[in-house]
Amino acid sequence: MGIKFTMVGNLSVAKDSDKHRAFEDKLTDKGGIFRSLKLNMKSDKDFFSPQIKGFLNSAKKRDGAINVDDSDIYSLEQDSEGKYNSVKFKYKDKEKHMKNIAEFKKMVFVNDNERYEFCNEFDYSEFVYNELTSGKFDNAKFRVIGEIEYTSWFNEKTNQEQTFTNYSVNRIYVVPDDTEEEATASIEMYITEDCINEDRLEEENSLVVNGYIPQYDGKKKADIGFYKSIEYPLNAEGELAQRKLKVIKKLLLDNFDENQLCKIGFKVDLINRREELEFNPEMLSEDEKEMVELGLMDMKDLEAQYGLGMGNRIEKMSVNGIGRGYSKGAIPVELTIEQLMKKADEEKPKQEINVDLDEDLDDDLNIFADDDLLSF
Repeated sequence: MGIKFTMVGNLSVAKDSDKHRAFEDKLTDKGGIFRSLKLNMKSDKDFFSPQIKGFLNSAKKRDGAINVDDSDIYSLEQDSEGKYNSVKFKYKDKEKHMKNIAEFKKMVFVNDNERYEFCNEFDYSEFVYNELTSGKFDNAKFRVIGEIEYTSWFNEKTNQEQTFTNYSVNRIYVVPDDTEEEATASIEMYITEDCINEDRLEEENSLVVNGYIPQYDGKKKADIGFYKSIEYPLNAEGELAQRKLKVIKKLLLDNFDENQLCKIGFKVDLINRREELEFNPEMLSEDEKEMVELGLMDMKDLEAQYGLGMGNRIEKMSVNGIGRGYSKGAIPVELTIEQLMKKADEEKPKQEINVDLDEDLDDDLNIFADDDLLSF
């Protein structure tokens, strides 16, 4: 399983660009077909670009026609004993298998009592596109659930490895208009003994935790780590802030021994917005400053005109609780950084680890929601 995210807000189809359409199919040289749907999600002050991507093989025939009936679909089915088994079937036989597909492998769209289920992203993306462009949901609010997926590439211009974050959607629910908007995720992270950075503690009352977020790599047959820094605000002052800092350090660092890495779980807020800046006279042009100086305009009128200015883009994860299963602190693992960071074409690590995240985000432990839990 990947990193599960949940977003509540307004969902729409992205606008077409000069180079790409929001909903498009692309054929591969070997006759497969990629289908992608680019979406926009506004959740409170935050903006995200989730996607739905699907692929079917053997779509292009020798005569040039496109027919996906004989394309293969891979999934999991649940038998009568409750066990999950891998399954492969043809696209044309999907209806025969749909009832046995494991619930967590289905893609769904739910509107009141109407529930639509799919066993492949190819069909799901088309359905979602048609629904969102029909006009029926222009003012609707949605809960969108999916997985965060990371991809990395080497940027020759900057001579650095860069990471792209994709929000892959698999469940969409129409929710009441008064549902609180939020964007959250449940993550696990491999950390080292020097993972805590306190540089922002004095001025911003916040820590930074550095570590490696794991993602299963099919070619490597094991997890690969993506180095990330996440914000850990104390959200407290004075003595309470000191108590919280002590607890955080205990949870993250006390279980290190000879191991290089420990594993910890967090529940985080996803933040992707423009920084709001208070009005400042320096924002004014020289002409506007002169008009104020000459009494042709009042500074209060200009302040009302500009309101809050927009600053730099902020994209981060901010911790709001410890994940379920980690109330006793970070768990030591035998995995090394070298093993975690090896790519698929390198030597395989001695130990293969794939961590499945809990399905239920509501059971995460927020030890800082109640001061009575601060017993250390």
